[in-house]
Amino acid sequence: MCAVVVACVSLSTMHSFSSTDGRFTVTVPDGTMKASSLPAPGNGAFAGSPIFGFSTPSASGARFAVLYADAAPGYLIAHGVDATLVEAEQTNLASLNGTLVSSVMTTVAGQPARDDRIAVGEVVYVFRTLFLGQRMYSISVTGSPSQVDSADARVFLDSFTSP
Repeated sequence: MCAVVVACVSLSTMHSFSSTDGRFTVTVPDGTMKASSLPAPGNGAFAGSPIFGFSTPSASGARFAVLYADAAPGYLIAHGVDATLVEAEQTNLASLNGTLVSSVMTTVAGQPARDDRIAVGEVVYVFRTLFLGQRMYSISVTGSPSQVDSADARVFLDSFTSP
């Protein structure tokens, strides 16, 4: 009897990327990300606040992204961080028309966070969502199951820091 062992080796060169305006640093393939923005939603936690994003595809085809927006004044006090994190999860599910595979409460930098895994057909989205002050960050990896579970994806998700 013969056993085959397969090792998952990263083909990417991971480097730090920082956004001064976004107040964060992450480790991404090749150290570059492309900036984008979305219009401010009309209601909810981010009413009137534009959503800013940075993303990059990796050599393997996975997409790494960081989105951030500032919650409306008083929203977190009135609704609570945990409830607002659930709202973010529900927004992701609705906008992707996906299926929630798993959702785990965790902490990042001592703050409550959610790790959500959403499937849309063969594509998987892994979101890590947290608040630092009034600012919500959504750190995500999108790709096949093997891509979102890769060493590069773990390094990216775990590398998020904010001063």
